[in-house]
Amino acid sequence: MIYDRLGLSVLFRVGRGLRLIFMSRIRPCTILAGAVAAGFVLLYGFVPHADDRDHMPPSRPAGPVPDRETHTRYIGLVGDSWVADGRLETPLRAAFEKLGIEVECRSEGFRGADSRRIREELFRQDPRTGGPLGLLSNPEIRLIVVIGGVNDVLEHRGPERYATEMLRLAAETADWDIRTCIVEIARFGQGTEPKLSRVEHLLRSMRKLLYEDRTQDPVSRYRAALRERLKRNPQPSVHLIDPDPAIPDYTENKDLYSNAYHLNAKGDSVLAGLIAGSLSDFVAREKPCTRPSE
Repeated sequence: MIYDRLGLSVLFRVGRGLRLIFMSRIRPCTILAGAVAAGFVLLYGFVPHADDRDHMPPSRPAGPVPDRETHTRYIGLVGDSWVADGRLETPLRAAFEKLGIEVECRSEGFRGADSRRIREELFRQDPRTGGPLGLLSNPEIRLIVVIGGVNDVLEHRGPERYATEMLRLAAETADWDIRTCIVEIARFGQGTEPKLSRVEHLLRSMRKLLYEDRTQDPVSRYRAALRERLKRNPQPSVHLIDPDPAIPDYTENKDLYSNAYHLNAKGDSVLAGLIAGSLSDFVAREKPCTRPSE
């Protein structure tokens, strides 16, 4: 059913792309590389996320679900470079303190990571024991905040693939009795294009042709895909945060950014305040478990 719905559209876009390639003055070896790249994009990008679109089986890591026994509320943060180097831990803790809520924050950020890699890194396992590594190895974490999507947009991974990976992550954390808060993609700016190899440039161009509707700005399309999926398949354990009230369009708030793609320290504080304000009621209601006396 999925292929019936999307197959003709994909074939039309591929045909249009090939026509443009052959009409241009490109060497045969480059055309061959383009054909190979197109095949790779179809196999790696389109087929997997299309197949997962309405069926997201859990892939829960091996090992027991940890007991939750702690006096302190813990929040996990996972994402791309917006989370890297623990940059949001102190601002988020301070933002909750202003609201009279004491929390501890733990974070893992992976520079350049798209939504799929973020999910895979969160659920990575110890090869010896099969148990969880990273954030999931901390039994006190009850809530995970996910910040990602900028690299999905920049690399043209596709709105449906982004939505699938985010909600698959949320479904799998729910198996661990962990709630997930997804911060939607901020309306970042357009900076200088990074230096890419010819193959990577070709891959991105093909993904853009196949997966994105160029009549709508990409951030809005990626957000809409996530919301539509949640509307169609509600997940009670998922909470979305719209960053627009605190971090509107980049062109109107450049003082919050260090460059077109990354927040600065002021932007980190603003984002942390938004997250704390959005989650304060839930975190305050979540009474810490007490460790039984021995």
